[in-house]
Amino acid sequence: MTHEPRVSPRSILATVLALLSFACDSNEGGAFESQLCVVRHAEAFKNLTPPPEGLTPSQLDALTPNGESQARAAGTHLPRRVGVLASSPANRAQQTARGLGLDVEVAIDPALRALDGDLPWDARVAAWSRGDDPRPDGGESLADGAARVRALLTSLRARVRDGEHAVLVTHGDIAALVIGELRGTALLERPSRHELGTAQVACLPLGG
Repeated sequence: MTHEPRVSPRSILATVLALLSFACDSNEGGAFESQLCVVRHAEAFKNLTPPPEGLTPSQLDALTPNGESQARAAGTHLPRRVGVLASSPANRAQQTARGLGLDVEVAIDPALRALDGDLPWDARVAAWSRGDDPRPDGGESLADGAARVRALLTSLRARVRDGEHAVLVTHGDIAALVIGELRGTALLERPSRHELGTAQVACLPLGG
């Protein structure tokens, strides 16, 4: 069982303002740096409060009609010449990736799954605020998630060609870890500083 961060209007506004400097449009003509665009999955039925009753786990993991619209809108904020499009195994993430409208095959990457472990998100947040990073039984700490993010970025840098870009569709916790890794943000600050709302996009230089 996984838990994803709750998103407040204030944090959404802060994220949008913070990301304005990272334009996703590619330069026309000449060389330009490869970018990595991180997309949090669009709205699924399980994200509704409360979730609809009588739906199976598979149905809860599907995008709502609003989520399908969110995915299409997110695709308009992505750069041209996307060479890699990878998604979390979760159905809501795969549907979001397909809904972006990119002419690229979606690769399913387990490294983009949400943090493993049956630990409520609020409990994680409280622990991080105390400077702790709990690892639930059979699950992952934030540091564990960051380790797989670093391995994923190393792989991407080897796969993405010069002048092409990569798009990752994932969950709020992993999106924050990816952004924080590229920006050099302290580990326990990443979930609050780099929180994305559903279907929000953040593009940053992939680096090398």
